Amino acid sequence: MSNGIRDAGLFVLLGLLCYAALYPAFFTGKTLSHDDVALFETARHFGPGYWIGTGYSEFFEGSDYNFLRPVSQALMWFDHLVFGASYGLYLLPVYLVLGLAAGAAVTLGAELGLGPVARYAVGVVILLGPAWIPPGLLYVTFQQDALAGALSLLAALACLRRRWLIASLLLLVAVFTKEIALFAPLAAALWAVIFARSLRGAALVIAPLVIWAALRVAVFGSLTGGAYAVAGDGLTGLATSLARGLAIFPTGIARAADIKAFATDLLQTGPGAILTHPGAAFAVTLNLLLDALIAWMALWTLTRLVRGRVSDADGLIVVWTLGATGLAMLVAAEMRFAAALHPFLLLLLARLACAPTAFSGVVRPIAAIALTAFVGSLAVADFRNIKRAANEPEPRIFAALQAAVESAPPNANDRLLVIHAPVTGPAPRWLMSHWGRPGEMTYLARIFGCVEGEDAPAPDVAPSAAGRVRVTLTLPDCARFLVFWADDRADLAANGARRALPGGGEIVYEFPDASVSTGPAAGNTPDVEFGPTIVAEFDPKDFTRILILDWATGAYAPFDPAAP
Repeated sequence: MSNGIRDAGLFVLLGLLCYAALYPAFFTGKTLSHDDVALFETARHFGPGYWIGTGYSEFFEGSDYNFLRPVSQALMWFDHLVFGASYGLYLLPVYLVLGLAAGAAVTLGAELGLGPVARYAVGVVILLGPAWIPPGLLYVTFQQDALAGALSLLAALACLRRRWLIASLLLLVAVFTKEIALFAPLAAALWAVIFARSLRGAALVIAPLVIWAALRVAVFGSLTGGAYAVAGDGLTGLATSLARGLAIFPTGIARAADIKAFATDLLQTGPGAILTHPGAAFAVTLNLLLDALIAWMALWTLTRLVRGRVSDADGLIVVWTLGATGLAMLVAAEMRFAAALHPFLLLLLARLACAPTAFSGVVRPIAAIALTAFVGSLAVADFRNIKRAANEPEPRIFAALQAAVESAPPNANDRLLVIHAPVTGPAPRWLMSHWGRPGEMTYLARIFGCVEGEDAPAPDVAPSAAGRVRVTLTLPDCARFLVFWADDRADLAANGARRALPGGGEIVYEFPDASVSTGPAAGNTPDVEFGPTIVAEFDPKDFTRILILDWATGAYAPFDPAAP
């Protein structure tokens, strides 16, 4: 048995053990979040053609989720078909793939000159990947980035072995798992031309990108429209996106919004912002240090390439890390996207810390410190999120809303309005289907931050024209509004909107305290703060029931706008 097969088998076994250790709640009958459960149950209603062409884009409430992810969607359909209501098992395939990727990382580590301890440590960190972001242990769908990165790593190993057809097939699966893997065919083709000097190999590994682009245009009419946070207009927009990307990636250990807030305060108030945003300041510092180390490794590899003395493995890890980091910096704004580039980043940092380069006496200790800080931050996040998943696998606000919805018998004519709804991915109709309710449910607005607060004032209700009411809602200090249903949230926050209801009628919104971030830190995807107050005008007769969150108890209660 070769060492590669042995390592792969070992890490697949470790992946199974890791899964069993991290998910004790699932073996006692508890489920994942309502978001994922509702999503999985929609898989039963559609055939393969729907999943390939449309998938779960209709699952979300907004209209800007035009994704082409047949592999991810087919995996969800398969999970539901095989595991049924045993939702804890839905993450088992994720850990099997991560186990294979960890084995590939160990093999690549040997090619990079890493010792056994270093390369096996990299494999273990890759296995723990799903735990490092808060939703990772509660949402299977949040593992698409980790899966895409794992498949890309397996493809990289196949390229190193000159198994071009296998690499091409793995890349095809990766790009149709999630678009963050689109860097991989480009990186593979570039490496094949420069290092392997194989035009045939380059043609094979670039083919998945061509296939993806052709299908994307055929299905949705464009490559990016309505789906991706692409760079802003012109050189200014590109430069701003890159500046933001340098601060957020390659680690992704802090939210983009937190880093924006830190950058804005730093520009306005100076170094004092470091004390008010310590987490974001640490993340930015570490990201900039890692960006510099990646650039150093790339420059050193380039000089070795010119002299004809660079190894294929060094070239591969540099090209793929640069590709993954560059794509994330240009188009990604969420911390979870970094999971796709973490395997390559870990290998590159371990290579710098454990194997010689130019000026090793300086570079190696700096790389070791950076690697320790990066892995340490992931470990802290893992511990915190594992504890959260074990203690609260089902957020209370979902259970509270479900209890309120199910407090009345099913009625096909039900039209529910929920005030202070939870922040969920799915459109409310999917949750109604999940709960076995035939009616409609509309979220007036969603909230996040907390579900109980003593300082929440009661809604202020005033009569309006034609039997309508004007309701002013103010949140406690611990909560924030989030509005999903509008395409242009910045315009919505500034000007309000008329929202047509599925069954007729409309809600007219005003956001008196809303603000839209501006300036260099805002970039091409500015943050929108809707503020603590929303004013909504609607006709109570458009709804059979209105539910509102009771801030004193955390439960949903009936709300009658006509009551004194």
